Amino acid sequence: FKAAVCLYGIVDAVTAVSSPGMAAWARYMIGSSPMTAPLPDFERSIVNFVDKLRTPIIFLYTGSDPSTPFQQLQQFAVQAEVKGKWFDYRVFENESEGWRYWRPNNLRLSLEAMDALFEKHLLGRDREIRLSRNR
Repeated sequence: FKAAVCLYGIVDAVTAVSSPGMAAWARYMIGSSPMTAPLPDFERSIVNFVDKLRTPIIFLYTGSDPSTPFQQLQQFAVQAEVKGKWFDYRVFENESEGWRYWRPNNLRLSLEAMDALFEKHLLGRDREIRLSRNR
């Protein structure tokens, strides 16, 4: 991949299972719990593979989504900073999960960030990506 966008995604499947309402999702998407079969959760958690990341990535999170708490993004951010990986993020505090419910201005900011990321890394144009790591 040349560029990636993570929309309120789970960065660590192991800790996500303990978030409210996520146990059923984890059983459906991954299988058993990380305590009984840890490998599938480990393999599906980007936080465990930051050192192998070669793709510039932006994260777009909502402030009130209990299934993807900001602490997961912090886990990734610390490792990415230490390992010199390019990333950026924006947390929209006043939004909930689901793009179709987002305020028009926040949706525009998100789409502009994606456009800038893709223009820069797919088309090779000199574009600045400003999400501000705002939290």
